[in-house]
Amino acid sequence: MQMKAVGAMTVEQRIAIWEDTQEEFAIMEAAAMRRSHPSFNDYEILVELVRARYGDELAGKIVAKSDAISA
Repeated sequence: MQMKAVGAMTVEQRIAIWEDTQEEFAIMEAAAMRRSHPSFNDYEILVELVRARYGDELAGKIVAKSDAISA
């Protein structure tokens, strides 16, 4: 039943649903990270979200770039 409903949607409708789902997931992911690290500021939360999604290497580059800018 659900597959028929999705199949009947336009591409634009499916993309809109996908975007909404991704936005909700990002909100839940950030909230979970804040619960795990309540003392972290927004920047530290961002770095940890990047680490969780893309790995230590990219998160390390963000931190290194930030350190170079603030030095």
